[in-house]
Amino acid sequence: MKKFFISVFTAVIVEVATSIIVSLISNINLIDATIIIWKWAYNFIKSLLLFRVPIWIILIVIVFFIITIMLIYNYSNSNNCSKTWYSDYIKDEYKNILYTWNYTTTYSGKIDIENFRPICPNCDGDLTMVWEHGNRHYGSPRLFCPNCDNVLNTPSSEEIDQAKLFVFNKLKKKLKDSQKDDNED
Repeated sequence: MKKFFISVFTAVIVEVATSIIVSLISNINLIDATIIIWKWAYNFIKSLLLFRVPIWIILIVIVFFIITIMLIYNYSNSNNCSKTWYSDYIKDEYKNILYTWNYTTTYSGKIDIENFRPICPNCDGDLTMVWEHGNRHYGSPRLFCPNCDNVLNTPSSEEIDQAKLFVFNKLKKKLKDSQKDDNED
């Protein structure tokens, strides 16, 4: 109901604005400009309705439009359902380090992992880097959880790459399993 009032209000504003513009351009008063606009709109609608098009062509266009809308609706619903096989898998453990990530879908429809990072195994909080002994030159980096004061060993870049590959392999397995389940149904 609210959308209806907004659309009516918008139509009234547009009509008033066009009446003012027409009256200024044509050097006539506002009432005459409004009458001109309403006559033009009436004649335009009348010419559309009197255009001699066979009814079967109109019916074909309407049926084609309905089929197109149904196909688009079904396609969008099938895309939403296909995401369920991986959307719950956003956290896993590799070599006693808990990782989390987000998914993105590329323009070609491929799933990609972004923001892959270790998290605190106690509270699932994001970690920050601290230096053991407080000196960057002589200390070693550690992961620190500001929520629960947990200090963890920092994984190397190779270990993070291996963990990401581990997750990709698990995703491939989940995809195969979901396709197998779809084929059985």
